[in-house]
Amino acid sequence: MAVRAALRDAVRLRLESDVPLGVFLSGGVDSSAVVASMREVTSGRIATFSVGFGRAAPSYDELPYARLVAQRFATDHHEEILEPDVRAIPAGHRARVRRAVRRLLGDSTYVVAQATARHVKVALSGIGGDETFGGYPRYLGLRVSALHGKLPRWLRHAARALAVRSARTRRRAGTGPTGPGASRPSPDAAPADRYIGWTRFFGDTALASLVTPALAAHLGAGVDELQQRAFATGGHGDPVDGAFRVDLAAYLPDDLLTMADRMSMASSLEVRAPFCDHRIIEESLRLSPRSKMPGGRLKGLLKTAFAGVLPNEVLAHRKQGFMIPLGEWLRRDLRPTLDDLLAPDCVRARGLFEAGAVEVLKREHLSGARTHADRLWTLMMLELWMREYLDDRGRWSLR
Repeated sequence: MAVRAALRDAVRLRLESDVPLGVFLSGGVDSSAVVASMREVTSGRIATFSVGFGRAAPSYDELPYARLVAQRFATDHHEEILEPDVRAIPAGHRARVRRAVRRLLGDSTYVVAQATARHVKVALSGIGGDETFGGYPRYLGLRVSALHGKLPRWLRHAARALAVRSARTRRRAGTGPTGPGASRPSPDAAPADRYIGWTRFFGDTALASLVTPALAAHLGAGVDELQQRAFATGGHGDPVDGAFRVDLAAYLPDDLLTMADRMSMASSLEVRAPFCDHRIIEESLRLSPRSKMPGGRLKGLLKTAFAGVLPNEVLAHRKQGFMIPLGEWLRRDLRPTLDDLLAPDCVRARGLFEAGAVEVLKREHLSGARTHADRLWTLMMLELWMREYLDDRGRWSLR
């Protein structure tokens, strides 16, 4: 596939509009490639929009890379600094709760959408580049775990013991585990089970200890059925292809595109995603994972296609995307919100989760023993959503 030509055509189709357009520019390869492709098909004004975190979280800030791209392609560049300015939500403040739901559920997506909508009514996004061209580190993890399964049993046990010791060291340092990896399937599990387990914030065991019996009675089996079917359609003799299909079937439409659509529509903005063009996705699935990640290089094919076009710094720096420094914010700026939304009395009154289990997550995260940012965030957003949309009919509870 001629990657640049395909993306250029997808971008050209999405430039048809009667209103001004812009581009979400994270500073990563995907959105930068969209800007480069847009410049190939138009000599007119290109407006780019980026989110940064300033001095509060410099390691998450990709503004320097976004500026390089904006300068390279002479865009009309705009930046927004995202601050964790939501505190404990007083009862009865419906307007503030509504804004908090949008802002927190959408994190940086909502902020960049609001900033963009002040200037244009349509924006292009790099969403879909990771799923079509192999951008997630977990894809490489699946390949490593497949090699692990071929080792002699005694060597697998030795490697597992070393991994446990390393995990304990990281926990003492406050650096692990993080993100979806908090769900830890057995390394001896089938590739599909391993991969799907990595994408869940709560594995079956963790969920069983978290929910109350009242909620457990309403939970059904087979929550991973869609992902299992998608993984089974993988080909090329490579389980990583199954992982691509899981993300294209579930994570991309149910999470990334859903959030982008809702956060942009809440800002009266339309978002278009060239990487989600059906021809790019179909052709991408015909390629083997090794051709998309040559030598184990994430998005190697896409980076090669744009070598000499994008700044070298953008092609070389590690993937971040529109991420927020959630773990640190929960320990500092968002601590009052955490304490408000997941107070033991509040958790018990809802009747959904065991207050003791929630307190363990909070205690371990706040002490730095483990990182439960995504797990806590999920529970916080559920409580915030219920306060906004259910409690106006009387406090909602399973008790």
